Amino acid sequence: MIDDLVGRLNQLCRKCVMDEQNFTEGDEIRNVFKKIRDLGYTVYSEPFDSSVIVANSLSEFGKIKYEQMFLMRQKKMEKVEIKHFESAADFRDLERKFEKEVIYDYMKKEGVAYFKITDHANKVIGCWLYCEMLTRFFRITGVVIPSRKQ
Repeated sequence: MIDDLVGRLNQLCRKCVMDEQNFTEGDEIRNVFKKIRDLGYTVYSEPFDSSVIVANSLSEFGKIKYEQMFLMRQKKMEKVEIKHFESAADFRDLERKFEKEVIYDYMKKEGVAYFKITDHANKVIGCWLYCEMLTRFFRITGVVIPSRKQ
């Protein structure tokens, strides 16, 4: 039962992410969340680590942004080593920009699970939506997903 609900939630979320403008299943997402809560499960937003992304799992656009992200990371570190912190901050900002684009490209990939059961015993479901996607998801569906307390 819970596996089916999580699967449906992933399908709806993918649809929301892929076609935000035409997404009309907000009520269904709210109903799925209600059923999950009724089963005693809690959904938490988990930190998204871009290091889990493998370049060959990206589109051509994503691969280019991935390379640019690592190039900016290298340049940032070079500037830090020679104590040019303003330049390093500029490269950090560019690195973050490319990282967002890489994550978004990855999230649009078929088969990526946005929601996973992370702890059956404690009835916890993790949500891996990058912060901007999580904000859009909330705006469209009205569903709030709190961050997990460490």
